[in-house]
Amino acid sequence: MIVLSLLAAGCGSDDSTSVTQAEFVKKAEKLCEDAQRRQGEATAKAAESFPRAEIEKVSTQEGVVLVGIGVYEDTTESLGSLQAPTGEEEAVERLLEAREEAAVRVREAPATVLFSKYPFRQANDLAAGYGVSKCQA
Repeated sequence: MIVLSLLAAGCGSDDSTSVTQAEFVKKAEKLCEDAQRRQGEATAKAAESFPRAEIEKVSTQEGVVLVGIGVYEDTTESLGSLQAPTGEEEAVERLLEAREEAAVRVREAPATVLFSKYPFRQANDLAAGYGVSKCQA
């Protein structure tokens, strides 16, 4: 998995360069805030590309969802490139893995997010618990 390789790259680093949880949260929140903007723009552009009569179809809406989940996946990868705070590597890894699992669930059944946030529940709970509320879907 991308997450494990990215976290492994940060292992064994000098403690003098480690980040605090507050620093990590600040960087993660900025990444996720930017991603929310990009996701909104991308899904709006995707929706506008369909004729008005088509946008009501679930299959069309699923296509728009898949555009959005691409941004979510890119954000997860970007979050994985951040250095986790010393001692918090497992918590960050759990969050990243939950985000990856959510993306897989959405790709398998994109219509689920048209009616529910269920595919993101675990990732959202972990994000809220870690203090990165802007990283919730």
